[in-house]
Amino acid sequence: MKKPPKLSILEKRKVKKLKNMSKAGRLVKGVIIPKGSLPGNPDNQSHPSSLSVHYFYNDINYTCAGCGIEQVWTAKQQKRYYEEQKGIIYNKPKWCRECHIKRMQKRLIDKVKNEA
Repeated sequence: MKKPPKLSILEKRKVKKLKNMSKAGRLVKGVIIPKGSLPGNPDNQSHPSSLSVHYFYNDINYTCAGCGIEQVWTAKQQKRYYEEQKGIIYNKPKWCRECHIKRMQKRLIDKVKNEA
């Protein structure tokens, strides 16, 4: 019977690190998830023709284009958008919720006016 090849110290450390990350739930498809990040599931994301997937999510700060107020798109909101609602993987937030609702209402009113 043939003995398996001996691993170098660096290789042993790498194997041990990956094993610990896997136990802690910080390893997704071979990618190490940074501390404080929310792990993603690339299989649930809508990315038929893209090479980009989210293995993890972090809070994103952005400024609303309507009111100019600093907003936060939380990791939990991103996960819901990309994995449950199957949002386009390249989309990023531009409008806060209030401004978005106002814009949609204005669009609806304009559409009704144009049809009449």
